[in-house]
Amino acid sequence: MERSSWVSLLIQLAVASPVWIVLVVGIVLAAGRRDEAPARYGLMLAALVLFLVLGVAGTLVSALLPFVAVRQALTATQMGVVYAVTGVASTLLHAAAWVLLLIAVFRRPTAPRPGPENVVSPQSRNGV
Repeated sequence: MERSSWVSLLIQLAVASPVWIVLVVGIVLAAGRRDEAPARYGLMLAALVLFLVLGVAGTLVSALLPFVAVRQALTATQMGVVYAVTGVASTLLHAAAWVLLLIAVFRRPTAPRPGPENVVSPQSRNGV
């Protein structure tokens, strides 16, 4: 790859980085609260990680695919197929991440598990 290609890749990565920072913060917060509601925060964690992976991979693919196509001498039709396949895969994976996130946000909370922190001690009727 030429120097201008690397510069183009770095610019695309820099432009996308604010969203990735937000996703990383969300991942850290969800991981930190996972003990509170494992199912809810586990789904949220999975969704945010998937969004981050898709964002990084999508940026790399969109930046590097034209150079690979030129190097491999792909025709316009072949490039169209490659873009269509990557687009469909990306869309399906983004939809899956959204489903995970929406389930995590809107699922009904489950009853608390019995444990020493949520057991009420019995009191006698006469107040002693």
